[in-house]
Amino acid sequence: MTDGLVALYEFKEGSGTDVKDTSGQSPPADLKILDPAGVNWVPGALNFKSFKSNVVTPPAQDETKNAILRIVNACNTSNAFSVEAWIKPSSITKDDDRIVAFDLNVPNRNFILIQENSPEEKFTIFNATKKNNGDSSSFNFNSNKKSIQLTKLQHVVAVFSLAAKNAVFYVDGSEQGAKSIPGDVASLSWSTERQITLGNSTGQTNATYAWEGDMHLVAIYCKALSEKEVQQNREAGADP
Repeated sequence: MTDGLVALYEFKEGSGTDVKDTSGQSPPADLKILDPAGVNWVPGALNFKSFKSNVVTPPAQDETKNAILRIVNACNTSNAFSVEAWIKPSSITKDDDRIVAFDLNVPNRNFILIQENSPEEKFTIFNATKKNNGDSSSFNFNSNKKSIQLTKLQHVVAVFSLAAKNAVFYVDGSEQGAKSIPGDVASLSWSTERQITLGNSTGQTNATYAWEGDMHLVAIYCKALSEKEVQQNREAGADP
């Protein structure tokens, strides 16, 4: 599914410190592994195993800034987005681990996809919105409780559509946690002063928010994927 696709990470590099954006969009939002000692390349995936390197973030270059601008402008214009991840979590802890973050730090975020651990064991996404009166707000929605599984590769998709006034998760093809968007939410409110980070929040150097497991694919869309499109991606698999 390429319509509305703005960033795609397939982890096919197999070695090195670069994770390429293979969406075909220009400029690409390529990522950089900051501490190679904390990850392992495995067939078709990147295994996150140490908090020191669970940060994978764009290098500070003009091209990266242009890629972030491209994504932010597209999603703010559409007032819709979808985040898709093929992942295999390796642990459930007491903390809430960041799978994909598009943020500057914990409070300043465009969105953060979280593995919300014990006792609810669900997936949650927070994203930046603006109300009709101009106030900033954060809209969050989540999957069903006990939806995290450690024994299998999981397909997780979060979809937000302001036009439809609806947000929903799909976990392994099952629609979960549909939530209505309040009428006073006027728009997405994403900022270009953010970075895309995998496995943690941007700038974190401790284990509090670190995610551990295998990441096979991450995709960001500036459109709300339909149920049919989610199922199409699921049928394509984690390593298309």
